[in-house]
Amino acid sequence: TEELNVQKHTNTHLSFHQTSIYDHSVFEAFSKVIQKLIPQLPTLENLLDMFISNSRIEKAFLFDVLSKIYIATDSSPVDNQTY
Repeated sequence: TEELNVQKHTNTHLSFHQTSIYDHSVFEAFSKVIQKLIPQLPTLENLLDMFISNSRIEKAFLFDVLSKIYIATDSSPVDNQTY
């Protein structure tokens, strides 16, 4: 971030995600990036909330099977052991 300030990019917001290729953390980090890019994310979360309330399940994820990242989840917090 210091380099960005020197280059006059003071309005840039950076997010860091500590990851490893040896566990699921890289998939979770990519999931968070993708979720920030999807404008319909609140709608997907609401649909998943309705799904879990009507089917009496604990947690719902919408996955992209090929990349193994989740596009959306219901509004309850994500437990890393569940993911």
